[in-house]
Amino acid sequence: MKKVVISLFMLFVPISELEAQKVDLTDAGIIISVKIESPMRETLVKILREEIARRTSIEWQQVKSWKKEKNAIIAIALTSDKELFGKSVPQRRNIDLPEYRPEGVKGGVKV
Repeated sequence: MKKVVISLFMLFVPISELEAQKVDLTDAGIIISVKIESPMRETLVKILREEIARRTSIEWQQVKSWKKEKNAIIAIALTSDKELFGKSVPQRRNIDLPEYRPEGVKGGVKV
C-alpha cells in the first residue's frame, strides 16, 4: 500500500495589522491538491467539512482556486507538493519529523 503524507496549511488573505488578532474562519474555503488520489481526496474534504459543521455549525465549501472573496483558505496538500494552484507550499527538510510518517499531518499558518 502506498503511503500518503498530507500537509495542511492555511493561507490568509492579507491582514492589515501584524499584531495578534482574531481570525474569522466562518467564510473559509477548502482547497485540495489534485495529486491526492481519489477517493482519498473526496474523503478528506468530506470529513473536514463534516467535523467543522458538527462542532461549529459552520459549513465550509470546497473551492478550486485561491478565491480572493474568501477570508481564509484551508489548504490540503501532500508533503511532497512544492506548490498548490500557483502558491508555494511550506517545506521542511527534516524527514524524521512526524509529518513524514504514515498518516502524518503538518499544520501551519501563513499570514
